[in-house]
Amino acid sequence: MTEYDNTNKGALFPLKEPMEVIYEGNVNMSGFQRRVILIKRKNAQGQDTFEMFESVGNIKRVQDKESDKHPDGKGVLEVRKVDKTLGVSFWRRTSKNDLNYLSVSLSEMQKDKDVEKILETFDNAKVEEKGF
Repeated sequence: MTEYDNTNKGALFPLKEPMEVIYEGNVNMSGFQRRVILIKRKNAQGQDTFEMFESVGNIKRVQDKESDKHPDGKGVLEVRKVDKTLGVSFWRRTSKNDLNYLSVSLSEMQKDKDVEKILETFDNAKVEEKGF
C-alpha cells in the first residue's frame, strides 16, 4: 500500500474553541519585520492563555470561478526556515494619545529559567534542548 504524501498539503476547520484576537501589530524578528496577532483563549484547565501568531501570507477569494475544479481562494505564502527559538516578553503600555498597547521584546532563551516557565505554563510541553 502506498503511503499518502501530505507534503505542502493540509486542512483548515472551523474553530473548536472560542479565540479572541486582542492585539495586532509588527514585531522585528531577527532583523525582519513580521506582522503578528495575539489571541486569548482558554487552556485545558479553563485559564486564560495567550498565543502569538505570525502572518505567513495573504489569501484572496476567487471571484470568477470557471469550474468546480478551480480554487475558491488563492494567494502567496512566505515559507520560512525555523532556525532558532526566541523568548518573548511584553509590557502593557499607554501611548501619548491614550491608546493601550503591548510593548514586545524578543530574546535568546535562557535554558533553565525559560524552559521551566514553558513547562509550568503548558501541560505536556516538550522542549527540545537543541540550540540552547
